[in-house]
Amino acid sequence: MTNEEVALRNAAQRYLGQIAYMRKDVARIALQVEKIRHDVTGLRAIVYDKDRVQVSPVNTFEEQMVRLDEITEAYAEKLAEMHEAIKLREDQIRNMPKASHREILTERYLRYRKKSLERIADEMHMSHDWVRHLHTEALVEFAKIYNLDT
Repeated sequence: MTNEEVALRNAAQRYLGQIAYMRKDVARIALQVEKIRHDVTGLRAIVYDKDRVQVSPVNTFEEQMVRLDEITEAYAEKLAEMHEAIKLREDQIRNMPKASHREILTERYLRYRKKSLERIADEMHMSHDWVRHLHTEALVEFAKIYNLDT
């Protein structure tokens, strides 16, 4: 493999791999939304200390509602961005000339759970070495077709 092909392969891997990072980011924000919703709707802790009773909210209800609105808006934006990126990459992969390239790239980068090349090889009834070769070939071809920066 030439240096140019290595650079093209790496560029395609970075580009297609962005989906996994977007999914993690969206999941992280979704957890924040759920935590804030729980905090807003949950009971406040009451601290009983000998002669006095304290209610100790971490934030006021209003502050939590503002934070919930902000994080919900960020979540919606990230989700829309991710769906747009997935759709673009699906269309790009769908336009690849070889069916085996389309299948490998889709299974490796677009499925919710990234599949290993070993699993893809098993599902395609091919050897791992051959699927690894096709994967590299597909990435180089993808980078050439879509002029990815190296």
